[in-house]
Amino acid sequence: MTIDALSRLYWLDREIRLLGEQREELLSKAEKCTSKLGGSGKGGGYGDNSAVLAKLADLSVRLRSMEEQCLDERGTLEDYIEKIPDPQIRLIFRLKFVEMKTWQQIAFYMGEFDESYPRRRFKRFFEGL
Repeated sequence: MTIDALSRLYWLDREIRLLGEQREELLSKAEKCTSKLGGSGKGGGYGDNSAVLAKLADLSVRLRSMEEQCLDERGTLEDYIEKIPDPQIRLIFRLKFVEMKTWQQIAFYMGEFDESYPRRRFKRFFEGL
């Protein structure tokens, strides 16, 4: 497995967060459209509520698809990590690529104060493949 493949879960998670934020913004916009339409009948300049709802539905479908992809990716990653014979390397991989911790957080979790320690172990593992 390559570092790019290992990092795919991280980037999927970031993209899912972004889509979730966009979904929340659209939900807020849809609520504003509804409240403005109900109160004045003019819409208050927020645009057509049906267009917002259509965008929201499309975004929700994309978000669900990405969440399923993320679950698949997590499963693949977990399978790979479980096959690593060294428990310390497994822990580093799990913390870095599943829990998405920084090198410093990983070092502290392992009782080390030098963040380069887990990074060096990780690099040596890959060089040995």
